[in-house]
Amino acid sequence: MDEPKQYYFYVLLCADQSLYGGFTTDVAKRFATHLAGKGAKYTRVHRPLKVLYSEAFDINMMPYTLSGRLNIKVDKRRSPS
Repeated sequence: MDEPKQYYFYVLLCADQSLYGGFTTDVAKRFATHLAGKGAKYTRVHRPLKVLYSEAFDINMMPYTLSGRLNIKVDKRRSPS
């Protein structure tokens, strides 16, 4: 039986101080994809600066992870005018 793949939830800080969150199996590779402008539409417009946070989780526990165990408090910031 194949072992389940490890998945990660990650949060990026973008140049305009906005945050972007996503899921991947390889955070470093996905961040490089975002930097190359080939990631999500959001990060093509809001250039990512760095990975602020990442956490591994079991894909079978995803609903529980997102609703309970993974609590991230983020200060709401206004985008520069």
